[in-house]
Amino acid sequence: MLYTLMHKNISVIDLEIHPDTGAVINIGKKYDLSHTPPGVVLINGSPDIVAFNEWWLDRAIPISRYGVKPFSLNLTSSLAQWMMVNSLCLSLSDHYWIKPEESELTWLDVNFFDNVFSEDLGNIIFEELSETENYDNDIILSRDILNKKVKRIFSPDASTSGNLPKKWKIIDNKRVLFKGSTNPFRQEPLNEILAAHILKKLNIDHVDYSLEYFQNKPLSICETMVNKETELISAYQILLEGKFYGSKSIYDNFLEHCDILNIKDARLFLDKLISFDYLIANEDRHFNNFGALRNADTLEYLGMAPVFDNGNSLWFNRMETDITGGFIPESKPFRKKHEEQIKLVKNFDWLDFEILKELKYDIHDIITKHCYISEQRKYSICEAFEKRAISLERLANASKNDRF
Repeated sequence: MLYTLMHKNISVIDLEIHPDTGAVINIGKKYDLSHTPPGVVLINGSPDIVAFNEWWLDRAIPISRYGVKPFSLNLTSSLAQWMMVNSLCLSLSDHYWIKPEESELTWLDVNFFDNVFSEDLGNIIFEELSETENYDNDIILSRDILNKKVKRIFSPDASTSGNLPKKWKIIDNKRVLFKGSTNPFRQEPLNEILAAHILKKLNIDHVDYSLEYFQNKPLSICETMVNKETELISAYQILLEGKFYGSKSIYDNFLEHCDILNIKDARLFLDKLISFDYLIANEDRHFNNFGALRNADTLEYLGMAPVFDNGNSLWFNRMETDITGGFIPESKPFRKKHEEQIKLVKNFDWLDFEILKELKYDIHDIITKHCYISEQRKYSICEAFEKRAISLERLANASKNDRF
């Protein structure tokens, strides 16, 4: 099957995609390579197919996702890619998509920022099977391309990464992401609320979250951070841009690539992000859950993206004895230990210590409001957080003294 990779209405490259597995098996004619997905290197004037397939697979639902079994008892990478192809590789994170050969479709016809989409795939993942086969006229748009079963999968859910169950919905014309939680404590949605509050107090740009329940299980909810003009470029894609110098650390390479791409204030952003992750004992700040915003038309980088995806923190899956016992999880992405990663921070001038001292009480009140966390667990989290805040203040003061 032949498609053209599009960036909005700009043709980038032709692709041959296996009709059964959804895998890209060949790259054909080249058009405007300036719109090649960031991180996909060019070799002899053509996108490297290995690098392209890495980008391609990274868009699909990961086979490790918790909660996909209601949809498929054996979700393979082939099935994940197949679902993505039948949603034209459209996403609510960027503006790439695939146009079938000889199709007259345009970006305006298909993009999920303007057009409605099926919620069936997300509902299946959340064990909420649809009871109707009826679709409104906008969904029927895909009928010329997709068969009946595929039409039901025409959704941004097919191009949403991450290991927690997720689904997109349209509420009051806004694109809203619902994200689930895991046993035994289902603390991730609550952590998103707590993290957003901490970020707001510390005056760090961030995505806001709210909390709802589905079948008595907590979910976090947020709006998409991008729009019809902007897109998210992950830190991993930025890291793959340009040369990688083995004599330099990953941290230094990342900042150098940000400089080359003219992403302003990246160092200050990392100072804040690393400090924040130290504070909340975040153990999952991998290179795909932070990044930069880019204008999809001009390709100009607008700055680092708001902080998002903070659920795997605050000892979310640890027993109370681990929390009170001082257990500190490993850190990401630049060092394996928070105590080592925090040493990368050079500027703490933005940090308000008085606000830092008040946050323990805010966390107590927010957890109390969402009372599915036990009293003992709430106490343990608050006390452990206070210790982290005291430690961060001590480190910040020591850093200031070292400068003078």
